[in-house]
Amino acid sequence: MPLNRQANAAISNGNHSPAAEKAGSSLPADKKLFTPGPLGVSLTTKQAMLRDLGSRDVEFVNKVSFIRQRLLEVAGVPASTHTCVPVQGSGTFAVEAVITTTVPRESGKVKEDRYIITSYHFPDHPAFSFKDFYSRLNDKGQVIYPGKVTKADCFRVGNIGHLFPEDMQHLLHCIQEVCADMGIPLPLKTSS
Repeated sequence: MPLNRQANAAISNGNHSPAAEKAGSSLPADKKLFTPGPLGVSLTTKQAMLRDLGSRDVEFVNKVSFIRQRLLEVAGVPASTHTCVPVQGSGTFAVEAVITTTVPRESGKVKEDRYIITSYHFPDHPAFSFKDFYSRLNDKGQVIYPGKVTKADCFRVGNIGHLFPEDMQHLLHCIQEVCADMGIPLPLKTSS
């Protein structure tokens, strides 16, 4: 199946499996990015991005039109009252664009509030070094990021983008291994 048909099929039917992505690729495995983004995207999305099309090309215009219409269908809203405007740029940029256009400026309320980035205080242990901790996790294909919450030393884990429950479980397993290798007993104790 050509790449663009694969991408359209994935968009239209929602079928996805992390294991299926790994099966067909000879490239090195991507690291799991527990960072702001979303940065990690599915293999079908990456494959769909491998073709260059001009912004006025009929194929490009048709693809954008298809995506806009499909997103309205997924959202369950009619084209007579809603539209979708794809935006380029960072995930933060896109999230802000969505929030500022969908939440009323006054009395707006988010229906479901979930944590997408969680901050963790550095362990209160003499063997802990964030640089070493980060490097060891990175060597295991797990990328977290440093973060400052006011004056507290902490690191952050983002659960945004192409991440699944098994990815979070694997990250926790890697954190356990890294802490054991660094001589840091678990459960972790913080300095706060």
